[in-house]
Amino acid sequence: MLFGKSHLSKALTEKEVFDLCAEAFETVQLNDKRVLAIIPDHSRTAPIDLMFRTVYKLMAERVKLL
Repeated sequence: MLFGKSHLSKALTEKEVFDLCAEAFETVQLNDKRVLAIIPDHSRTAPIDLMFRTVYKLMAERVKLL
């Protein structure tokens, strides 16, 4: 499975990121599963705050809590 979108002259908007992640997570069975998220360390460049917020919104109601 591969999902993607890009622009040559600008970064993706938060809505575009959310929509892409939502599309990807639709195909994954996460209901009542435990999920471990591994966040890259400071040596990696990525919009971690945006990704964490997005993934949390999409998974919080579906995954099993401890």
